[in-house]
Amino acid sequence: MVRQFAVLAITLGAFAVTGCTSSVRFGGGTVLTSSVVTPAKAAEAPVKRAKVANGHIEIDEKVQFATNSDAILPASDPLLDDIVDAFKENPQIKKVEIQGHASSEGDANRNKTLSNLRAKAVMAALAAKGVEPSRMTAKGYGIEKPIADNKTEEGREKNRRVEFLIIDPAPSAEAAAKN
Repeated sequence: MVRQFAVLAITLGAFAVTGCTSSVRFGGGTVLTSSVVTPAKAAEAPVKRAKVANGHIEIDEKVQFATNSDAILPASDPLLDDIVDAFKENPQIKKVEIQGHASSEGDANRNKTLSNLRAKAVMAALAAKGVEPSRMTAKGYGIEKPIADNKTEEGREKNRRVEFLIIDPAPSAEAAAKN
């Protein structure tokens, strides 16, 4: 038995077509051939996790920290890279307040201290990745600005967050009302 395989790939603009042809030769010279051509997606642009909107640099995932620590976990490096890109792509943004927030669990003073340390850790990480320190300030709010009910675990999880408020230029009145 003899097998022959040929693979074809053609890229046309944003789309690609791939094909595969195989032939199998059986005794007596009989050849069976089959071909399959299917459209395939070209490599898609990576999804950005950070964008400028509503007076903020909005992120669609959380900055991850070690438990009860201001140490940023390596899993957050791609998110931090996207935040750096948002700064670089928006030179009109002169100052961003990096805000640390906490749930109501535990000691309120410790939560405020930890949220402040975490905001400063994010600021330091962004500066290390190329954002000018003069474009950032950091502040921990602890439990002062919840966005969800602290009576449920889901609510407490939403309240543990880092936000990026654009303070210069000041957000529009509409965006400021959402803060």
